[in-house]
Amino acid sequence: MAFYRLLKSNLWRVLRTIGYLYNLLRKITRSGDLRLESGQSDEVRVKVYGNTAVMTGRFTAKGKLIDKNIDIRERYTAVWVKRRGRWRLVAEQGNLIKQK
Repeated sequence: MAFYRLLKSNLWRVLRTIGYLYNLLRKITRSGDLRLESGQSDEVRVKVYGNTAVMTGRFTAKGKLIDKNIDIRERYTAVWVKRRGRWRLVAEQGNLIKQK
């Protein structure tokens, strides 16, 4: 359960899974051009293999990028490794879900 608390406690780590280049997203966030009104991860499944965990799920968010409304929907996979008693995100991949 500590693993799930870690995931829920830090929205920024979840945001990193939305499939955009992390550095670009960080620059946009710091500039104030990206404003998320809501964001959540659901359908989360975690399989733990010793000190490694594979997490899959769906991420959805709504907000504004500059003056444009955005609606993000994606499936993601993240790999976590437990080092020195702490879970650390070591790899992630996200794919946008096509909107109908």
